[in-house]
Amino acid sequence: IVVTTDAIMHSCCMPPWLVVSGNITNVTAKPINYVKLVFSFRNASGKTVYTDSAYNLKAASMNDDAEVRRILNEKPHFVPLPPGASDKFTYQIPMPMLPSYARVQVMPTVSTP
Repeated sequence: IVVTTDAIMHSCCMPPWLVVSGNITNVTAKPINYVKLVFSFRNASGKTVYTDSAYNLKAASMNDDAEVRRILNEKPHFVPLPPGASDKFTYQIPMPMLPSYARVQVMPTVSTP
């Protein structure tokens, strides 16, 4: 996993957003179903103050809530990543939704067939 963007995006019309994006490459000899990224926001003492998650883009529907699934009439799905294949990920959250934090830890979990 390579983080390519880690920035607070500003706009004149909305609150600032934390945006983290990057690339995921399957470096194993076997396909992987998807990668779930857990973002753990911690205060200066190291205590977790907020946790959220995102999936690689080929599995983005895995993060849809029940109402979105109902509206789109679809079930969560993913496109497996064969060995050597790459995909992207993007995590976005409005800054006002985050409690005060000092650092973020990103923890990937890989799902295999």
